[in-house]
Amino acid sequence: MSTLFSHLRRKPIGLLSLLLQIPLLTLAAPSGHSIAVRLAVEEPRLIGALYFTTNDPSGNAIVAGQLQSNGSVIFSNITIYPTQGNGSHVKSTDPHSPDALRSQGAIAVSKSAQVLATVNAGSNTVSLFNISDPSAPWNISLINQPVGSFGGFPLSITFNKMGNLAYVLNGGATNGVTCYNVSKESGLIPIAGSDRKISNVSQTDPPTTAKGMPNQLVLTEDETKLFVSVSGVSEDDPGFITGWLIDADGLLSDVIPPMYPAAPGYSPSSFAEVPKTNALIVTDHTFGLEVFNLTAASDPNSCGPAIPGAMANTNVSRLSFSERTGNFHLIDSKNRDVIEITVNYTLNTTVMNSSRLCKSCTPLDSNIADLNGTEYLYVLDAKNTAVIAVQLLNPGNATVIGSYNASGLPTNSGNIQGLASFISRSS
Repeated sequence: MSTLFSHLRRKPIGLLSLLLQIPLLTLAAPSGHSIAVRLAVEEPRLIGALYFTTNDPSGNAIVAGQLQSNGSVIFSNITIYPTQGNGSHVKSTDPHSPDALRSQGAIAVSKSAQVLATVNAGSNTVSLFNISDPSAPWNISLINQPVGSFGGFPLSITFNKMGNLAYVLNGGATNGVTCYNVSKESGLIPIAGSDRKISNVSQTDPPTTAKGMPNQLVLTEDETKLFVSVSGVSEDDPGFITGWLIDADGLLSDVIPPMYPAAPGYSPSSFAEVPKTNALIVTDHTFGLEVFNLTAASDPNSCGPAIPGAMANTNVSRLSFSERTGNFHLIDSKNRDVIEITVNYTLNTTVMNSSRLCKSCTPLDSNIADLNGTEYLYVLDAKNTAVIAVQLLNPGNATVIGSYNASGLPTNSGNIQGLASFISRSS
C-alpha cells in the first residue's frame, strides 16, 4: 500500500484530483482492517439515435434524439429534419387528439442500407433520409424529394433486410400497398405495377374514423409474405388480417385470404410474427390480443387462442418484441401500462408482468433497442411530447428509468407518431 500511495504522490496534481472523484468501495482485509479501493465508473456514451415524426399538417419533420449507453435520451438542442411533406390526422371531434394516424410503423430504419423512411399522410407522399455517418446517426439528410404513395393517407412503412426495397401502406380512399426500390442517390423509386389494393375496405382522405381502416404492414422474417391489418367496425363487421405472397424479386404476388379474429375481438391493430412459429400476435382494440395460427391460413376464419378476458378492459394498440427476454411488450394507452406477454410453442399466451409507465401520459408507438447487451423499451408519450425509457433486464422485469422531454417542437403533441432507432456502436 505504501508503495502505491508514494507512487501517486509523484503524479501530477491533476491526476490525483481525478482519482479522488472516483467512488470508493470498502473491502475487508485479512487483518480485519478495511481497504478503500476506487472504482472507475464509465460515463454514458452516445451510442445511437431515436426518431419520431412531428406529423404536422403544415409540414412534417423527423425529430432525432441521441441515445446514451445507459438508456437515457438527449433531446437538448433538438434538430428537426423537414420531410418536405405534410402530416395529417384521422378526423375527430378534437383535431389534436393523440394517435393521429392510428397506426404503428410511420417511420422505418434500415441499418443495412443506412437510411430512414417516413410517411407524409397529409400530402400522400413518402420521404427517404440518408444516415451518412453511422457513428452519428442523429444527423440525417433528405435524399431527393418525396415521392407519391400511389394512394391516400399513407401510414405505415417497412424495409426488407437488405434495405433495397420498401413497402408502403395507404389507409385512405385509395388503399393498398406500393413497393419501391431504395436508392441513396435518387431516393425511393416506385416499381411499376407493384401496387396492390385491399378488398372490402372503404375510407376517405383523411379517414373519417379509425374503424374499418388499414393499420400496419409487416414483412415476415423469411421475406416470403407481407401482411396487413385492418381494424373492424363492429362484431358484425369485423376487421381482419390479409396480405400477399412475395415473389423472387421481392414484389407482391398472390393474395392471402383474410383471417378474422375470434369473438368478442373484432378490431386487429398492430401485430408481429411470433418467432419460431407460424403465427402472428395481433393487438385488438376491443379485446386486447389474439394469436393467428398461419398453419391453418387456408381457413379464413381460423386463428389461434385469444388472450384471457383479463385484458378486456384495455386499449392495447402497439407492441414490440424483446430478443433477450423472448417476450412481447404491449402498450396499453388506456391504463398507461406496458404488459409483458409470453407466447409458447402451442400459441397459448400468458401475462408475465404489467408495469405502470407514468401517472399522466398517452403512451403510443414503441421500439426496443439493444444497448451494449441491455435492452431498453422506448415509448412515445403523445401527451407530454416525450419518450419514456424502460429497462428490460430479464423476463418479467421491466423498470422505467426515465421520461425524456422533447417539448418545444413546432407541432401539437397530439400529432406526433412513429418511433424507430439506429444503434451505431457497442462496448
